Amino acid sequence: MQGPYGVELAQIAVEGSSTYRIREAIDYIVRNWDQSFRIEDLADTASMSVSSFHRHFKEVTAMSPIQFLHQ
Repeated sequence: MQGPYGVELAQIAVEGSSTYRIREAIDYIVRNWDQSFRIEDLADTASMSVSSFHRHFKEVTAMSPIQFLHQ
């Protein structure tokens, strides 16, 4: 993939990559937006620590998980 986001887009398809795991957490948020859940649950979904999850989530979405949920 070429262009400024080529590498990031390719990572979405690589199972096990941090971007792929964040996508799984995003899918969880989208499916369960009407239920309460903890950030620890999302981090577990992505197989990351809470701090790592926050950092990677913001890299992928340009917002925090809470900001994402509110949008």
